[in-house]
Amino acid sequence: SVPLKFSKYRFIEPQILPNSWVQLLELPNPYSHDEALVLCQHSALEWLVWVPDHGEAVISVDTFCLRS
Repeated sequence: SVPLKFSKYRFIEPQILPNSWVQLLELPNPYSHDEALVLCQHSALEWLVWVPDHGEAVISVDTFCLRS
């Protein structure tokens, strides 16, 4: 996993691409998978994802990390 990084002065965001899988740090429900497929960017710090056994969800960049 590649965690999101913060510098002292600004947020450094790794390249997040649609159709990539990410590791969820917080599950949308206790029965959902811990991975999600990125669909598109929702806002500056949020992404629309599809989570198996849950469906679509909007998640914040601090609740997932990139799979390596």
